[in-house]
Amino acid sequence: MAIALTAATGATAAAGDATPAGSSPPAVIFLWYADGGPAPAASACAGKIPPGYACTFGTDVDDCKRQVQTYLDRWYADLNVIFTYNRPTSGRYYTVVVTSDGGAWCNPAYDQRVGGVAPISCEHVLDDGTCYAFQCGHDAKACATIIAQEQAHLVGLEHTSSHNDAMYVFVSALSDGFENTENPIANSVCNRLTQNSFQEMQQRLGAWPGGTKPDPFVDVVQGTLPVVTVYPGELQGSAYGCSVADGVRAKGPGFLALIAGLALLRRRARRTIFPRG
Repeated sequence: MAIALTAATGATAAAGDATPAGSSPPAVIFLWYADGGPAPAASACAGKIPPGYACTFGTDVDDCKRQVQTYLDRWYADLNVIFTYNRPTSGRYYTVVVTSDGGAWCNPAYDQRVGGVAPISCEHVLDDGTCYAFQCGHDAKACATIIAQEQAHLVGLEHTSSHNDAMYVFVSALSDGFENTENPIANSVCNRLTQNSFQEMQQRLGAWPGGTKPDPFVDVVQGTLPVVTVYPGELQGSAYGCSVADGVRAKGPGFLALIAGLALLRRRARRTIFPRG
């Protein structure tokens, strides 16, 4: 099914409307699982070709994508966001490049501990930004968490110190999406003290107004519209994710470490990482 969003009402032009008439059009997240060709958009990894996506937790790539999408659909259910696996034909949209073999193809410094990377602005939503999820081949929930965290960085969210939050500096078994609780921020780049990750996502992306969301496996989203939400904050203008802390190890198979740090460079940078071992 092709779903076209209209500027006047945000309504869809097909049966099973994705957005009720009169409401704001949803933000679009384009998930591109690497196919061995050039990425459809570039940011930190511009000019580099990611290796094709492969996975070990499903029966095949399609099954792995469905398992990951199950988490994302639940975590974003109340947000005015839709997912697509087909590159939108127009407008501005978030792009998530999903790979499975680490980030060395992008940067030799991104070893097997590096989970992903994304730009952040403390002043406005990067509604046409591109982020990367490098470690998506071994566990569906960990992959979904990396995708969610990196995409949330494009929206302006930072890392928190809560084990229950997708924005936690570690991806733990306790994390299950964006936590609706005010938590301390870990190593803030925007000079903020606390963050309610769910409320921040809803404030910047809007609440889902109801209706059936498109199925990224079936529906083709056309005529996407820009997200124009802005929010106050100090503009840092830098790429970030998380950086490594020596000696940190995973606490069992359900716990993958992602720890925050700052590169004290002219442009701050953080990278999402996994621990050694």
